[in-house]
Amino acid sequence: MIKKFFLLLFTLFSLQTFAQFTEVGIAAGVTTYQGDLSPVFSTDSLNIGQVNGAFGVLVRHNFNRFLAVRGGLTYGKASGDDRTSTRTNRIARNLRFETNIYEASAIVEFNIFGYDPVYTGKNFSPYLFVGAAGYYFNPKADFNGRNVELQPLGTEGQGNPGFGESYSRFSLAIPFGGGLKFALGDTWTVGIEVGARTLFHDYLDDVSDRYAGYDVIVAGPGGETGALLADRSYELTDANPAAIPGGRRRGSTKFDDWYHLSMLTLTYHIPTNNRQRGKRRAGRKGNQMGCPTW
Repeated sequence: MIKKFFLLLFTLFSLQTFAQFTEVGIAAGVTTYQGDLSPVFSTDSLNIGQVNGAFGVLVRHNFNRFLAVRGGLTYGKASGDDRTSTRTNRIARNLRFETNIYEASAIVEFNIFGYDPVYTGKNFSPYLFVGAAGYYFNPKADFNGRNVELQPLGTEGQGNPGFGESYSRFSLAIPFGGGLKFALGDTWTVGIEVGARTLFHDYLDDVSDRYAGYDVIVAGPGGETGALLADRSYELTDANPAAIPGGRRRGSTKFDDWYHLSMLTLTYHIPTNNRQRGKRRAGRKGNQMGCPTW
């Protein structure tokens, strides 16, 4: 299977490359989140409180009409809140978070119909994409009128003996998805795409496993603030937070977290030199006469 994949890539890169051109552009859209604070594959997994704005910049190089590679920098935001859930047990848990996401990505695009508005007049194509990304996140929660960073608090006992070290706020992801692109003449391309990011950890929302217990967290780096933010059920019941036992399920380790980007893109085709313009005209003439164009 792996050999077939690399053979396909080699074949695509081996196509005649006189139609190469580069684009630069911007992107805008929304970020959504799925994880322990957003019930996965349920009707409330994309409630309005978990849809946030996103924007970015990108550079795309088209090797031929089927294959392109792009790099991008994207800013988005993920958030989740048990108070907006329709599940009673999650409302009682009473946790919430938000985090900015700063992503750098390298992505390969495959144009299903072939896309080459510069030379052959292929002005529309759906496409699939897959790649690699690195991102920075920093989950926070509102507490006593301010946003508190959760990672340094060790809300599941991190930093205490037997609970391991805290998670890193830098991580990797695999972006994949699909979209449509349309040419606006020789100069501009408009696109729309929907993509998912599968992550390699379960702490985008600072929730993964079990409650460590008030006494454990108080004695660790998080102190009392960490203990009060680890289990917020006391806010709904007026219970003594110090009396709430640890060991209960806080999240699920069965699935890692995800975030999704749905974006509109607008890219500008960097002007080609005179020789390439001549090839463009010749390519279109040949296409009109029924001659091969690649």
